[in-house]
Amino acid sequence: MATIYDVLAHIGQRMPHLGMVKAFKLAYYAQAWHATWEGRPLYTEHTEAWAMGPVCRAGWTAVKRGDQRPTHSLTGSESSVVDAVIKFYGQMDGRTLGELSHNEDPWRDARGDVPDGQRCDEEISVASMRRYYTRKLMRGEPVPERPTTPAEPVPDEVAMKVAREQADRWREALELLADR
Repeated sequence: MATIYDVLAHIGQRMPHLGMVKAFKLAYYAQAWHATWEGRPLYTEHTEAWAMGPVCRAGWTAVKRGDQRPTHSLTGSESSVVDAVIKFYGQMDGRTLGELSHNEDPWRDARGDVPDGQRCDEEISVASMRRYYTRKLMRGEPVPERPTTPAEPVPDEVAMKVAREQADRWREALELLADR
């Protein structure tokens, strides 16, 4: 699984002159859409509902210290999700992204009754992201286009085993139907 450092490094490669706040907004949206499309988080670190919007504390602290440490390159499917997010949200400025995230349920729900502008370190759960962005998708609202990535090739021996199992399964079913 990727880390926030891997995601930020990928975003930085795609958008080299990007400000820190906008990079973290894009990382948040990459986490949200990966959870929505793939059913699991993109990166392991938690996102918090800060006054400025959703921020991954571990990543923010590392960037502020100059201690970014990508662990590996993103996989093809991970980078495709991040690229889809960059394509959709990347043209928006930081202020627009901030307003957008502040008006969405995951950030608002995590903050609860904390007034705007006040410090908050409550976690925005991946489950809340997935629920909210799945609803957006289902309502037909404008959302990033889900990337399609080619399936990983299946070794011949695995494919043959699955084919034999399916042939045996269907043979039994067809024999039962033929006896009727």
